[in-house]
Amino acid sequence: MRTLLFILFIGMIHSGLFSQTQTSRFIRVDQMGYFCTSNKIAIIIDPVNGYDSGDSFTPGTGNNDYELRKKSNDETVFKGTLTAWNNGIVQGQSGDRGWYFDFTSFSVPGEYYIYDKVNNVRSYVFSISENCYDTLMYHSSRFYFYQRCNFAKNTPFAASNWTDAAAFERSNQDHHSRSRYAKNDPGSERDVSGGWFDAGDYNKYVTFALHPVCVLLDAYQKYPGSFSDHVNIPESGNGVADILDEVRFEIDWLKRMQDATGTGGLLIKVGVDTYNNTGSPPSTDANPRYYVPECTSSTIAGTAMMAHAAVVFSSIPAWTDYANDLKSRAESAWNRALVTTNNFTSFETGCDDQDIKSGDADQDEATQMQSAIVAAIYLFEANIGNGSAQTYKSFVESNYQNIDPIANGWWGPYNLHVENALLHYTQLSGVNPTVSAAIKNSKLNSNTGMGIDEYNNKTDLYLAHMNDDQYHWGSALVKATLGVNMLNFVYYNLDPANNDSYLNAAEQYLHWFHGVNAQGVMLMTDMYPFGADSCINEVYHSWFADGTDFDNTKLSPYGPAPGFIPGGPNKNYSVPQVNPPYNQPPQKSYKDWNTAWNGNFQEESYTVTEVSIYGQAGYIALLAGILAHAPAPGTCEIPLAVNTLTFTAIPVQNNVLLRWEHTAAADVTIQRTRDMLHFTDIVRLDSQKNSFSDNGLLPGQYFYRLKYDDDAGQIYYSRTLSVMIESSSKLFMQYNTDRQSIQLENNGSLPISLHYKITAVSGNEIKSGTLMIQSQGKSSISLCSLPAGVYFCTLGDSYYKYSEKFIVP
Repeated sequence: MRTLLFILFIGMIHSGLFSQTQTSRFIRVDQMGYFCTSNKIAIIIDPVNGYDSGDSFTPGTGNNDYELRKKSNDETVFKGTLTAWNNGIVQGQSGDRGWYFDFTSFSVPGEYYIYDKVNNVRSYVFSISENCYDTLMYHSSRFYFYQRCNFAKNTPFAASNWTDAAAFERSNQDHHSRSRYAKNDPGSERDVSGGWFDAGDYNKYVTFALHPVCVLLDAYQKYPGSFSDHVNIPESGNGVADILDEVRFEIDWLKRMQDATGTGGLLIKVGVDTYNNTGSPPSTDANPRYYVPECTSSTIAGTAMMAHAAVVFSSIPAWTDYANDLKSRAESAWNRALVTTNNFTSFETGCDDQDIKSGDADQDEATQMQSAIVAAIYLFEANIGNGSAQTYKSFVESNYQNIDPIANGWWGPYNLHVENALLHYTQLSGVNPTVSAAIKNSKLNSNTGMGIDEYNNKTDLYLAHMNDDQYHWGSALVKATLGVNMLNFVYYNLDPANNDSYLNAAEQYLHWFHGVNAQGVMLMTDMYPFGADSCINEVYHSWFADGTDFDNTKLSPYGPAPGFIPGGPNKNYSVPQVNPPYNQPPQKSYKDWNTAWNGNFQEESYTVTEVSIYGQAGYIALLAGILAHAPAPGTCEIPLAVNTLTFTAIPVQNNVLLRWEHTAAADVTIQRTRDMLHFTDIVRLDSQKNSFSDNGLLPGQYFYRLKYDDDAGQIYYSRTLSVMIESSSKLFMQYNTDRQSIQLENNGSLPISLHYKITAVSGNEIKSGTLMIQSQGKSSISLCSLPAGVYFCTLGDSYYKYSEKFIVP
């Protein structure tokens, strides 16, 4: 039986108004929260058209009918009056009528909810803090770890719900893949192992990888501080941001795709010749795997990715040799492309005949020329200071005007990696100033119809405007790209007078992902344990397929792993029997489901909820840019009256050593938290003490602050410090059917004392108690004659809680 590793779960029961007030899905807030310095607008909606039109809502619109209240004690901290969107008309794109509750002026950190006095309903809980989005980068970037091909997902790097052996390791799979044109010829075998699954299937495409690889590398170049080395992947702790470790994993695969040709070019695709590639988990898929031979599009795309990675990786001392190798490989691929394209004048566009399913990896001539410009930009940067740089510079400056977005003047939400590369080029040493100015002016003067004017004019009720035509397959990527486009104005200072508006607009696109949308749900899987109240529960993915144990977060044993972004609303969905998403307003063309074939007809959920490496990269790039503009540490906290000179937190194995110096004769209380919301007092010390060791911690991130209270009873806080415990006690759980018990095992070096509680899915408590598990010891919780059903086991103490679902068959 599979062992279940506990995941962090924060729960809280409150006996006041909060617990007595019904939650209303019609009050839309960012479920993860808001920076204290940001615009903060709740959107209240009345659905008029679409699948939820029968659920009308009339909010309180009188003077001060809406309030912002603390979750902890229901104290009203801000009052306001709703303002109607567009004079109260119904927005055709969403089918909703709406109102705004603006509480921007309130900035005190904490946990809050919006309260409608007239209807006695409230919003989901959200936070105001400087760290409200930190957990999002952790989980959204771990998506790439779960997408790794030919790589085992073992604990502690994978939560035990989603462990799996290395996939496609059989003798007829990735290490021994044969050509699509020589399936029976052992001489065509090549090692094309590694890389990421492209999307909801298990195939791998060089051309499709160009966008996510370059978007992630660009996000790191701009906002390195938004990424950490503590995302709990095998490479964590090596001194390199984990997102770069993930990109390197993909680049290693590209190197094999290049080596397999023997020409310097790259193969284009790896996959299966059947649509029946739905093994769950991935390691169970036994289909033979084949590659599609070299093509100009894959060679050019590989050139761009390796050149870009060479530039970024060269800044990491330990990776210097690796970066130099990538630079050489990129130059070799460039030279190969010069030959196969006849000096970039003739491109192959029919290499993928679709015998290998299912995405068409071919690219048209215009797209390949865009990729060539991207490749030349990074090859130029990689060679600045030597003679070959001029070759790539000349290519860029002779051809950049012939590609979009320069040629058509429309810097829209497509080809983000091309926009990023062009703008990046304007900052490089030795670039022609006229060319640099032309690129910037083209971006500045582009009117996409989805820009700052639409944000300022509140064209979209949900303040994240996108034209109807952009609500297509993969629309979530388009939403994220629009936010990144806004951030590019700020990063390159193209329109400095409006930087605040661009940043506010970008944040609204992020809020859209977190629940400020026509569905009222967070468009990310299983973020319930990390602060969200309403998430999508299904995505289209072969691992998390319909009917498997990973099908639905709430209705199946495990559901999908946290942090996966779905494709998004698709107004072009064409199956009449499935409504929604069929025949809905564009923003409501969505359904939380993953059924492909239901026995009667093709449901095509993949056109709405399929995940992808490119959609995920767009969200991460947007999040990275927003995190880079987070308030400085301490901005959101009450100023410290007593003078704290220093405050440090140093991890030492399972412990955290805290030291401080201050010049006030005041007692100090040390507080810690896991979520930056629920601070717990752990010790109170007199003014003569200046150190404390917090011992016996489980793995994960911890936050600490000092709390002072003066003679007048006023409370003050220090800045908050973050510490990561890499390894310590490890707690495992499994439900034993034969013994009718929960088996617990502590594989760590420290004893663990925990409270436990068993509850039914209805929330009714079945059993509770306290137990101690010694280091390397075991314990159990007896469960006699439980009826078949779904249950939850929660363990923890007043500080932290861990919860897991188990099923009694």
